Amino acid sequence: MKNTTLAFLTALSLATATAARAETVTANLSFTNAAGTPTPIANATVEIWRFAPRGWFGIWSWGADFTAFTDSSGHLSVSMPFVASGVIYGLRVYATNPAAVVYTQDLYTIPFYRQPGLPGPEVLRTVKSPADVLDFSFNFADAWATNHFNAADAVLKGFNYASARRDPRESDTIAQLAVLMNSLAINLPGNTFYDPVSHALRLSSGFAMDDPTILHEYGHYLEERISSFYGIASNHDGCTATVGAVHVESAGFAWMEGFASYFSAAVALASPPGAITSTGFSGTIPPSTLNFPSCPGTSLPGSSIEDFVGGALFRLIESPSRCTTGVPNDVLVSQIFDRELDIGWTNPTLQQFVDAWIARGLDLPPLLATFGAATGGLVLPAPTVHYGASRAAKMAVFRPGAPAVWWVLGGQAGTTTAFGQTGDVPVPADYDGDGVTDLAFYRPSDGTWSVVLSATGFIQTVQWGMPGDIPLPADYDGDRQADLAVYRPSTGTLIVRTMGCGTKRETFLGYGTPFVGDFDGNGIADPGVYENSTGNFRMTLDSDPGWVFIDRVTPYTLAGYKTPKFIPLPRDYDGDGFTDLAVFEPATATWYYRPSSSWQIMTAKFGAAGDKPVPADYDGDGKADLAVWTESTGTWNVLQSSTGTPKSQQWGAPGDVPVPSR
Repeated sequence: MKNTTLAFLTALSLATATAARAETVTANLSFTNAAGTPTPIANATVEIWRFAPRGWFGIWSWGADFTAFTDSSGHLSVSMPFVASGVIYGLRVYATNPAAVVYTQDLYTIPFYRQPGLPGPEVLRTVKSPADVLDFSFNFADAWATNHFNAADAVLKGFNYASARRDPRESDTIAQLAVLMNSLAINLPGNTFYDPVSHALRLSSGFAMDDPTILHEYGHYLEERISSFYGIASNHDGCTATVGAVHVESAGFAWMEGFASYFSAAVALASPPGAITSTGFSGTIPPSTLNFPSCPGTSLPGSSIEDFVGGALFRLIESPSRCTTGVPNDVLVSQIFDRELDIGWTNPTLQQFVDAWIARGLDLPPLLATFGAATGGLVLPAPTVHYGASRAAKMAVFRPGAPAVWWVLGGQAGTTTAFGQTGDVPVPADYDGDGVTDLAFYRPSDGTWSVVLSATGFIQTVQWGMPGDIPLPADYDGDRQADLAVYRPSTGTLIVRTMGCGTKRETFLGYGTPFVGDFDGNGIADPGVYENSTGNFRMTLDSDPGWVFIDRVTPYTLAGYKTPKFIPLPRDYDGDGFTDLAVFEPATATWYYRPSSSWQIMTAKFGAAGDKPVPADYDGDGKADLAVWTESTGTWNVLQSSTGTPKSQQWGAPGDVPVPSR
């Protein structure tokens, strides 16, 4: 096909048919990847050429009459206005897409293209009538074509991954990357690198079929384009880095290279099986190393070692939780990279990433749990512990006011803390996964939760709920962090905002007083309701969500199914790891409970009429103790399960709300 700039409009002037008379050009275009699998040439630029009569004299010549684009599956379908019978069609398929322009090997001014059929006979189609469908479907399999198309495709996968995870507040764009293919076929990492001077990927043809290497270098481009980057050309092996004989390891270098390796592995993790193919991971750290980095003999802290930094980020997105406060961790990593680490012509550090994570109010303990040795060299905030880390529950009260004040007996941060206001509902629990109770309240007027994260001292505020809802926080997904949840009496539904992955969870419980426990002993909360009208406990076990367990532990009167007023208090009273059914009758201070270890209903009188039940494990033996709080005197009375003896303690005043927790 001879190149020409003759206008498409001129060709149309010769048409004697109406616009409705048109032939269709169609194609399914692909190339063979490193695994030998045909792969769509996605979102690629395609020129439609025609040998047709042109100009006022109708001279037949070749011309590029239309530019089209394949879709994500490599499909193309274009209607072309009919000119005349005998018009010949051909295509030029470019290794160009929204993410990359791959230039012809060693010719850095000519974007690469290939006609279907080459290196064999070129596919050409001749029009006979306007109803013709001209099919140019073809799979490019020769190395000359696949090198260029694969490079463009790998960059596109990186572009799509990064674009889908950007911070929504950022407006800077990710431009097309120029890929300059060279003929150095020897697989040496130094022959493939991101060039910040020309803002191009200089790609050895020996790496053209290795997606992980291309994605690693594209990670460097993203560092420069939407984050921060100061290129350091060096010889590096994941543990050490040298320029000549000079060692250049640093926290900045570790981030620069570690993030690029993380990005390569992250794109592969998020892609369908077989979508990312490799010829040997020669230019990046493979996921197997990121999962288990090791640098024997080094004296550098983990945050200054490339393998450890890349591995810390990768394990964060590969961990069983993979989400923090309901947002996928790979999105959080990308957004922090995009926004907080966009700090200029320098290399960020893992320390700055952690600082940004904390400043966003994200949970620190799950982050550090995945980092392993990479935490070496990091400066972390001192924890703010209001209750304590011991197994024994602390006696505590929430005193309404402006502001409200928490009084914690034996609390590590002092006995009093101002947090909340009158009308708030205290809901202390371990929301950040450090094993320590966090101060928290739920505001019924607008469904707002506020939590003082004990690991960082950051106050996390989230809206979850509406007026009339009842807060019921617990660990509903097994990640050892309490999830925000409300029971909606109007619908009998529990609505959970999990800290882990997934959208909100809605479960119909029934109507009554909501409660939560772990009735199957697997460490995941099982919600339910206590039906006052029948004395029934209705609970849904997470181990069998389709099954509703109904049981009764209280006495009741058959006539009208009426019962005295009981308060449901499921706890683990026998220390076997399973929550036991229990109720308390305030009028008589009588406890009814059924330990799962014996399945026998137990009855005990402990307390006085009008006392508020506050069962918890006050002696740290793993068993919930029977306990009451007398509001008029602020006195706690605990029947210690470890000794069988009662213990009395004055703590609180009339109007307080008891909030015991460990």
